[in-house]
Amino acid sequence: MSLQITFNGIDYDSIGLHFLLYKIDRAHPRSGPSSGAGTEYISIQGQGFKADLKPLCLLNDTISEPISVSWTEIRCALPKANEGDEFYGNVNLGVAANGQTWKYFEGGFQYYPQPEVFDIFPRNGPAIGLGVINFYGKGFRADFPLAKLGCKIGESYGTAIFVSDTQLRCVVEDIQIVPEGERLAAVASLNSHSWSIPNDDQGDTGSTYFVPYTISAITPQQGPTLGGTDVIVHGSGFVELESDDRPRCRFGTPSDYMIVEAEILSYHRMICRTPENVPLTKPTILPADIPFSVALSADSFEPWTETSHKFRFYK
Repeated sequence: MSLQITFNGIDYDSIGLHFLLYKIDRAHPRSGPSSGAGTEYISIQGQGFKADLKPLCLLNDTISEPISVSWTEIRCALPKANEGDEFYGNVNLGVAANGQTWKYFEGGFQYYPQPEVFDIFPRNGPAIGLGVINFYGKGFRADFPLAKLGCKIGESYGTAIFVSDTQLRCVVEDIQIVPEGERLAAVASLNSHSWSIPNDDQGDTGSTYFVPYTISAITPQQGPTLGGTDVIVHGSGFVELESDDRPRCRFGTPSDYMIVEAEILSYHRMICRTPENVPLTKPTILPADIPFSVALSADSFEPWTETSHKFRFYK
């Protein structure tokens, strides 16, 4: 924007100067581990930023130069908390986009000790659906205004719900499937940015790796209402559980269904038998297409796959 001057409100003289307008929209993240782990910088987002204006960052009364500056972002370094890795507290946060005029963010920046995740359960669940995964560890909290709890399976982000300082409940609705022998890291965060370190131990010592399962097809796709038809379930992620929960097939909707036990044949195949004398809702016109899904863990974890697959019953 060019700068002009008038002394009478009518005639303007240009003095050859330009005035740059900028705006500051937000800072992210607004909280992070006091150790600095997992958070390399704080992103100040907006428009009109220029490096030659020599922007400045301020955190915990310490002024520093940005890591980088672009038209839409100023990246400010996030150092460790001065009080150490176990520090919990709020410090001020500000930026001077022109090197002079400070913008302070209400609420500042919240430091906290980085939480740890030791184990998850169950360690498998539906790739698409509302499967619940419990995260167990220490240091979980949601008692500060800038908390933004999150969880992640592989590269799929989910919603984390605080249960206690040792437990989070996570739901990830869409997870990528993996080849046999591979697993996805399950991690958690108090700011949805700085993630915990995966735990690769096994068995009783815990593990934070997850295998999603899904259905690609069922064969055959139809059978008599008298039951007894062996149904081969084709898909991915069918693994034996470490718990007493049995694999199961469900014929019907969540409100009207029949469940039978299933057997895992391989990573890509399961088998179950249609129930006998299927009590179809009356009046039912046969043949009837019934939603079909499978589960590998207890119902309390919402383990059922999506019901896009159908099995046709006939007399």
